Amino acid sequence: LRVNTTLKILRLGRCHVGVEGAVALVRALSVNTTLTELGLDNIGASDVSEVAVALADVLPNNTSLTNLNFGENAMGSGAVAFMNALKVNTTLTSLDVHSCHLDDAAGLALVDALTVNKTLFRLVLYANSMSWSTQQAIDTLLREPDRIAMRDAAAAAWSDTKPAMDLPCELPPAADSGEGDSLAKRSREEGEDQA
Repeated sequence: LRVNTTLKILRLGRCHVGVEGAVALVRALSVNTTLTELGLDNIGASDVSEVAVALADVLPNNTSLTNLNFGENAMGSGAVAFMNALKVNTTLTSLDVHSCHLDDAAGLALVDALTVNKTLFRLVLYANSMSWSTQQAIDTLLREPDRIAMRDAAAAAWSDTKPAMDLPCELPPAADSGEGDSLAKRSREEGEDQA
């Protein structure tokens, strides 16, 4: 990712890259200006606070990432730092942090961030541990007219684009057709045909 100039979408959800792998990927975002979407949901570790802190270090200066899926990761002590980083990030528009064990401290840090950050308009937060009042405060901020207008514009733009192809982390064994045919080869060929 440090030298990438073409890859725009990277989805590694449920690939169990672990804390060390995820931190390395996140640190590469500090110099990457091409990647717009990163999926690091359920990286396969019980405590990803180190990854959350790495994201907190990188997000304030990243100028390309617009969509981050970090759901199903227990952020632990890194959650507040992560939410505080959203105060100064100006490119992220969509964030998925469902099932991250976010408590009221993280939720209130998110409320503070959303009062300053006006670019984030899509937020997935279900299955966390925040109180009802904290959830209501977040909901109120996300219903601001400017955010609703951005969400509607993004939905309209999205409907005009083709969805990206998700490949599984582990490809099934190639079928023995005598021609060396495989899912990976077919996927590459289909991608070339679409280009």
